[in-house]
This record gives sequence, C-alpha cells and structure tokens, in this order.
Amino acid sequence: MKEYKIAKPYRILMILLSVGIISLSILIMILPLINDDFKDWSLLATGFIGLLFLIVGISVFIDALYKKLRITDHKMISKNLNTNFELNLESIKGYKFIKNKIVVYPIDESQPIEISNYIANKNELTDRLFKNYNDLDVEAQKEQTEELLANKDFGEDQFKREANLKNAKKFSRVLNIAGTIMFIWLAFKPEPYWLAITSSIAIMLISISALIRFKGLIRLYTDNDSIYPSLIMAIVGSTAGLAIRAILDYNILDFSNFWLPAVSSAILLSIYLDNVTGQFNFKKISAYFQSLLNSLFFLGFIYGAFVTFNCYFDDRPNEVYLTTIKEKRVGTGDYDLFYLTLNKWGDLSEDYEVKVSEDFYDKTS
Repeated sequence: MKEYKIAKPYRILMILLSVGIISLSILIMILPLINDDFKDWSLLATGFIGLLFLIVGISVFIDALYKKLRITDHKMISKNLNTNFELNLESIKGYKFIKNKIVVYPIDESQPIEISNYIANKNELTDRLFKNYNDLDVEAQKEQTEELLANKDFGEDQFKREANLKNAKKFSRVLNIAGTIMFIWLAFKPEPYWLAITSSIAIMLISISALIRFKGLIRLYTDNDSIYPSLIMAIVGSTAGLAIRAILDYNILDFSNFWLPAVSSAILLSIYLDNVTGQFNFKKISAYFQSLLNSLFFLGFIYGAFVTFNCYFDDRPNEVYLTTIKEKRVGTGDYDLFYLTLNKWGDLSEDYEVKVSEDFYDKTS
C-alpha cells in the first residue's frame, strides 16, 4: 500500500490560510454589530457572506490535516476526516489535470476521485497514472481535432480549417490581452477617461463580432481540454472595468427605463451567441446556468457602457432643482461617513439620501 498526503510546506500554508479565512469570516459577521450604518438587507448579506467564508476556511483546515490518498493492490482510496471514497483500479477510465488538482475518472462515469496538486511525491503518482491509464485531456483534444478538421463550416479543406483555427487562436489571444489591459486601465487610472471607456466598449463589440464571424472556432468559454480558444478574459475584463467606473463615478437616481430593455437584450444576446458558437446543449442543465451567467456578463457590459458613455458624453444643459435638507447623520465604523437626507424634488416620489464629504457636511445646516 502507498499513501500520499499534502506536502508539509503546503499543509502549513493551508493551515495559515484557513486561520486567516476563518478570522475574516468572523470579522465580516460582527461588522454590522460595531457599525450602525448597516441596514436590514446588509445585515443578511454580510451574515451570509461571513458564513460562506467560515465554511471555506473550515474546509481548507480539514483538508490540510486529514486529506490523503491510498493506493493498494486493487483500489484507490480518497480519505478525509469523516469520508472515504474508493475506486477499483480496474474500473478507472483515465485522468485529467484540472487547475490545482488531478481528477481520476471511473469507466461507469460515477463520482471521480480528486487529488490535490500539492501532494508529496506527486511525480511518482503522475508517473504511475501515465503508465497505467489514459490522459483524458489528450483524448478529448484528439477527438475535437478530428471533428474540427472534418467540419466544412470551418473551411473548404483541411488545410484551410487548420489555418482558420490558428488565426482564431491568435485573434482571441490579442483580444484577451486587450480585455485584461482594459480592466487594469479602467479600475486604477482611467485617463484620458473618454479613451478608456470607448476603448473598452470597442473591445467588447469586437469580441462579439469575432464570436459571430468565426462561427464557433472562437467561443465564449471553453473547458481546460478544449482546442478552441475562448474570449472570456476579453469579455470579463472590459465588462468589469466599465461596471466599476459606472458604480464609482456616477449616482443614477432612476433606472426605471433601463432594466427591461437591458435585461431583455442581455438574454437575447446570450442565446444568440450560444446558438452561433454551437455551445448550448438543451440536454444539459449546466448549459442553462452557463447561459444565465453569460446573460449577467452582458447585462454588466450594457449597464457599464450605457452609464459611462451616456453620462460622459451628454453635453445637454444641466437641469437644476432646488431642494432642502431634511436630515443629517453620521455613520460610524472604521471611519465616519456623512449623509444628507434631501426632500424629494423633480420627478422623485420620495426623499433621497446622499453621501457627502465631511467638509460639505459641515457647511450645511
């Protein structure tokens, strides 16, 4: 019998990390108790987030101390604090390298065994897997390559299809790098502002056009074993950058005319691109969740692009409304926050609270 555990340096690191996560979870959960600026909904949100962090921290701690893998003459056994899972060696189909773990799959497609990438004597284990079982990533790539080279939608002949795939990979690499740059630019120093937001919008529009133009050679998202390039970084980077700027730079009072067309457009765009790239599988529940996630990304882009572009380039004369201060308050916490409650004005149907600087707060009465 051979036993594999998490390597000692990684065990120590995981224990320290788990202690940090658990401490952070406790801080998140008690924060509303020491800060009277939290509202009822934020109490629930912080409690839920804190509980999630607590579960993650405890899980990391347990894995560090108790997770191990045993291989006998006939079985592979994954052990944790209170759980054991085993596979007969003869029933193993193959393995995949997925992020920070090795996943061993059975022939009957039941539950696989997941092995940490940070185990001691990892090379010994991977050599054993390599000699006795199939690398399922390699097999999947071979299968996808055969399907691609036989698909006439990707080119007139095999040479053309190979050339188109090569061009698709180059183009997607450039867009993903550009999307990452857009996020850093917009998040940290969006100057000149007009160029930052228009460039990010352009990257997103080019990415959508590429998905349509390449008809499935470039995809919204891909698995680790896929030969197809994806544009996930281009889409996430440009979307997140624009959304950050919209949230930080502008205070929109009324979204009543925005949500219905924005949500509808995001859903329709997601469905259309899933269809164009051929990624949506009606038989898989996960496909519906992925389509929903795509819709949220597109909604984030529409929101960020609409707010930043419309607000920055709107050169119409300002409409000025007079109002009076109804109430003043100071929120306490790590630092003071200053709020003014203004009586309703214009088309507003209720009073509105705004956050202001300490200097402005002191000048009001």
